[in-house]
Amino acid sequence: MVPGMGDPQPSSPLAEIRRLAACFLPAAEAANVTIAQPPAFGFSGSPVRLIGLEQTGPRYVLKRLPTAVPPEQVAWTQQLARHLAA
Repeated sequence: MVPGMGDPQPSSPLAEIRRLAACFLPAAEAANVTIAQPPAFGFSGSPVRLIGLEQTGPRYVLKRLPTAVPPEQVAWTQQLARHLAA
């Protein structure tokens, strides 16, 4: 679930990231995520965060997308990222 109108505001950007991580990770993992900022930004210039666990290192990439991006473009971007990572 992404925050929307009427949702309580997180106390910090890190709190928001942890709240988002709880939406897609098991509760035990979400409580212990590590958050790192790589030395470079994404291709679009948006800040990127690497989400992981201390034991496994970075496993997920979190990046803010403009609200006007259609779901098809998000899916295409994710496919491209998976292809480049392979």
